Amino acid sequence: MSAWIVVAAAGAVAAVDTAAFFQGMFHQPLVICTLLGAGLGSPLEGAYLGALLQMLWLSELPVGAATYSDYGPAAAGAAGGALMVLQSGHADLGLAGLAVLLTAVPLAWVGGHIIRVQREIQSRFLPRVIASVERNRPGRVRWYILVGIGHSAIRGVVEAALTAAVALLLLWGLKALGLEGQIPPYALLAGMLGAGLGVTLKLFSGKEFLPWLAGGVMVGIITVVVL
Repeated sequence: MSAWIVVAAAGAVAAVDTAAFFQGMFHQPLVICTLLGAGLGSPLEGAYLGALLQMLWLSELPVGAATYSDYGPAAAGAAGGALMVLQSGHADLGLAGLAVLLTAVPLAWVGGHIIRVQREIQSRFLPRVIASVERNRPGRVRWYILVGIGHSAIRGVVEAALTAAVALLLLWGLKALGLEGQIPPYALLAGMLGAGLGVTLKLFSGKEFLPWLAGGVMVGIITVVVL
């Protein structure tokens, strides 16, 4: 099966799971990237990339009408693009992790705006849904539900494919800059664990996230020096 098909499928699953269906938490980066890695034959690498991204969005949950970054498809796409290069043997895991972080974060933010556009489009169906309920036409109501799920799936496919393409280009660009072999994977993970701690503390304390993110980066640097 083509890697692009697997990435597109993962993006669709993540987008549908985010809000359109039963929310089984498949859209969480650690879960969707691990599943994606398994589909591409690299589950451990997928889990590693997902763990990096999971730390950034611990405080964001797609509940109700809340605004949030569309991190599920972005994570799937970024990890998918990186895994394609990793499996070709033309990059190391540390460089892939950096490319995934630099790609997924801005495109997840863009995806959040796309979700708002999707909501506006779907809100136009509301009068028709209400009319179908009043006329006791459950089949018509189910149709509109399927349309909404379809919109989410298409959004996920497009976002994942676009993010994968950007990750591929960025990874090759970072490699051209001579960064291959310069980023220890364990140090990158240590830094993101520190960032994850910052996200958690921000959630419970209301403090700014940036100082904790800087602290996470310092944890990564110290880890490199010590090890």
